[in-house]
Amino acid sequence: WGLVRLTDTHEKLNETQRMEAVQFYGDEAMKMLREAVKRGFKDAAHMRQDKDLESLFNRTDFQMLLKELEKK
Repeated sequence: WGLVRLTDTHEKLNETQRMEAVQFYGDEAMKMLREAVKRGFKDAAHMRQDKDLESLFNRTDFQMLLKELEKK
């Protein structure tokens, strides 16, 4: 998840490359989170406050995952 933040500020990438990298690493992070939930992780409150996940907070799929967890 830190890679999303790092990529967003990487000075050797142009704007298009930065946006593509942020999207790629964000998508990969979401895949890992969904897998963690599938395997039993259910702490939505922790996810909501975890600074390591901060770069995902505004993603629609992250918000949807939180809502799914909170329903359970």
